[in-house]
Amino acid sequence: MKSLLLRLLPNALVNRLRRLRVALALCKPYRRALFALSDVPRASHRCSYALKSEKDSPGSRRVMRKLLSYPGAGPIGPNKFWEYPWVISNLDIAPGMAVLDAGCGRAPNQYLLAELGCRVSAIDPMENVGWHGIDRRLAEKFGLTIDYRVEGMEKISYPDETFDRVMSVSVIEHCRARAVEVLGRAGPKTRLKVVLDEGKNRHIRRLFGALQDPKFGTPLKVLELKRTAVGGLELDVPSGQWRFLSDAEAARLL
Repeated sequence: MKSLLLRLLPNALVNRLRRLRVALALCKPYRRALFALSDVPRASHRCSYALKSEKDSPGSRRVMRKLLSYPGAGPIGPNKFWEYPWVISNLDIAPGMAVLDAGCGRAPNQYLLAELGCRVSAIDPMENVGWHGIDRRLAEKFGLTIDYRVEGMEKISYPDETFDRVMSVSVIEHCRARAVEVLGRAGPKTRLKVVLDEGKNRHIRRLFGALQDPKFGTPLKVLELKRTAVGGLELDVPSGQWRFLSDAEAARLL
């Protein structure tokens, strides 16, 4: 129901509602929930992603309860219950370590690491933009010191070997397109061909939603989207139909 409403509402209104949500969270009293470095579960190193047994473990649940205690942080969707505890465990941090959160947004990991005694720096190309971007007011509310810089990962201003640990969580789906070609224009509508290195959930819609119409200052909206190729495979099959791959196409996937 929530995802349906987000699709129906204009992007500008959605961003206003999200900014209002943060403003309301800043008005709430904050009381620090008890949490120590010993509460972080030890990484199993059995897999390069979280196992269900790890997600459901008492240690991961403790981490998520702590992360959820930061009002205004997030948003924290169901996938974050897999990602965030796994990331915190596998960073293998110690007090005093220098940690960079690349593409920090308002994700709560930065606040937890700062609270556990790490020297946290955080970068993001945007600030105070709806649900993403840096919001310095939150760290101040939580009584934490984080070195923020408004910049992207394409050219990080910190010198080499500054950090002991670097994390970048749920960021690749917001990265730039590899190529964009204008195919045609009709009034206010523009037809584009967009090439991605790796497509994530709603990647193109999020990509254009982060841009603004130069005339009206509103986020750009994708009206129609059609996938034309996956890797080197051209999608030449009409919607609702299918066919087997040729030997040559199958070989290109190997």
